[in-house]
Amino acid sequence: MIAALGQHGRLQAIVLFEQTLKEDIVPDLKTFLTILSASSHASLVKEGHCYFNSMHICYGIVLGEDHYARLIDSLFSEAIDVIESMPFESGAPIWKSLLAGCWMYGNMDLGIQAAERLFELMPQHNRNYVLLSNIYATAGMLIDAAKVRKLMGDWGIKKEPGCRSIGLRFKARFMCSWLLILCIII
Repeated sequence: MIAALGQHGRLQAIVLFEQTLKEDIVPDLKTFLTILSASSHASLVKEGHCYFNSMHICYGIVLGEDHYARLIDSLFSEAIDVIESMPFESGAPIWKSLLAGCWMYGNMDLGIQAAERLFELMPQHNRNYVLLSNIYATAGMLIDAAKVRKLMGDWGIKKEPGCRSIGLRFKARFMCSWLLILCIII
């Protein structure tokens, strides 16, 4: 239930989580992942940091890379400090979270740093290039955005078409931006 609320009604997930804690129900790894995401998306940074710290201190949970990725998403301004303090080498999930946050909040300098690290870890992963290009475009740096897209082409990296599924009269329809048509799947 907390996971479903976390995906849709982020604040309600936190309320239900707090109720379960009052009833002495011990949360697990997945519950904390949901709560960390919900805290981030509800802009409850202090609460999210508190939940993160309580995982290890109160519940003895070994913090994994996914937990740090959720924390970085919420503690965007302190992200590099968090990454450098992790007890293990930061991997792709950490840097992807940071890059997505940089795109969302318009932090170009940190976004470039995250993208460069991702290019080392995942050189053929198209989404990293697309996010960096979008960061440049949002900042009005269209020439730099075009350079990133050209780099993708030079290295044979293709952007996946953006598709969305919508339900219409008991049929699933997919709209793909690269085709500009509706494909009906029955």
